[in-house]
Amino acid sequence: MKTRPLERISVRSFALAVALLALCGCVVGPDPQDLPAPAVPAAFREAEAPATEAPAAEAPTAEALGDTPWWESFSDPALTHLVTTGLENNADVRAAATRVAEARAALGIRESALYPNLDATASAGRVRESDNQPLGGGTFDYYGLGFGTAWELDLWGRVRRSVEAASFDATAADSLLLDMQRSIGAEIAAQYIQVRGFQRQLETTRRGVEIQTKLASITDAMLERGAAKPEDADRAHARLSRTRSGIPPLEAAVKVGTQRLALLCVLPPEDVGALVAAPSRLPETPLPPGVSVPSTVLRARPDVAAAASALSAEVARIGVAEADLLPRISLSGNLGLSSTDIDNLFSSDSVAFGVGPSIRWPLFNFGRVRSQIRAQGARKEAALIRYEQVVRQAVAEVEMALAERRGALRQRDTLRQASEASTRAQKRAQVRYERGADPLFSVLDAERERLEIGSELASSQVRLLLADVALRRALGIRGDWEADATVH
Repeated sequence: MKTRPLERISVRSFALAVALLALCGCVVGPDPQDLPAPAVPAAFREAEAPATEAPAAEAPTAEALGDTPWWESFSDPALTHLVTTGLENNADVRAAATRVAEARAALGIRESALYPNLDATASAGRVRESDNQPLGGGTFDYYGLGFGTAWELDLWGRVRRSVEAASFDATAADSLLLDMQRSIGAEIAAQYIQVRGFQRQLETTRRGVEIQTKLASITDAMLERGAAKPEDADRAHARLSRTRSGIPPLEAAVKVGTQRLALLCVLPPEDVGALVAAPSRLPETPLPPGVSVPSTVLRARPDVAAAASALSAEVARIGVAEADLLPRISLSGNLGLSSTDIDNLFSSDSVAFGVGPSIRWPLFNFGRVRSQIRAQGARKEAALIRYEQVVRQAVAEVEMALAERRGALRQRDTLRQASEASTRAQKRAQVRYERGADPLFSVLDAERERLEIGSELASSQVRLLLADVALRRALGIRGDWEADATVH
């Protein structure tokens, strides 16, 4: 039967009216963008530079994040290579990247519900109807071609809220990937610095063994001449044995650290061993002595951003749950060709179509729906608690890193003074020995003391470098410090 013009006008008017209703539809549920501000202090307590440090005004300032990775500021090619390779190869980072891809695909699925779907259909078959039907039975063939469409009219924002939730899930996955990169990069840098520190201590200890051996030999010679007591020789050999005993654990520490670096970077241990075996000085800290950063930088820290996005996603899902209390209206239609004779399938008389709305309203399921709303509200509260916990943890990590760095700075500066004094004493002893005023024993003893202080200074430098890495990790900084830090 052919459709009259009046019927076509009615169908078009109905579709237009429904479309206008969909465009004017409201969105139920709370706004996922309306989140509480993170409870961070106005400034970090430990960020205030003490009087002995450089004034804060001399520290670098900038507004935007830098593009240069922070690990390049150490000016150590081996460190840069290891961190870069580790971020590319590490299994945890790669797993986080797959979760990002999954979240983005899920967002695409949710977004597709905003638009009508269109299906192409084709059918053919033979049917035999019962002879006991009112119109009698018979056997006939049928053929059909056509298109079918369905579209849920998002009058209450259920679909839009689900898209918002999926979008926040994807943002959270992106932030978690950055957080994994932040953690792995800092862990590689810290492990590398520790290996270099062990190598420096090992070099100093071996030099100390050489000096202690000479001192013990001199003491033995003096004992034979009656110029020293037996207890002096015993003490000299005891110091030698004690110094020599420090070599095996340091050698083991270098090997263990190299294995850990290989595991973190997913590289063969022999490649990492060859890389760290190359001579390299222990780098100085690239950070200025007086560091002051605003606590607001924590809002961009990846795990804080991920927790905020996760909370927004759960808030958006409250709207999805509340929309189930309201009727769900869908518009469906089909257009195609249908015939019992394939020769007539493409004739105008074979055209068939249908269009109309459908309404589904869970009138007797309100108890279940309201329970789902309460359950989603509980998930939102759990996400809020998690968000607040992550913020508190971030503040504590920054405060601890700043306190550790301040202590390491003071220790390094004090040991630098001691190292300079011991160097001057060693030079004076050398001059006096060359003039014949002091024996060689005095020169070697002064050199031994200088090496011991130098070893302690190297340890303090390692501690300071580790504190710098921990501070960058706590702040979530990826670019170089001069672009990331802001002095207040």
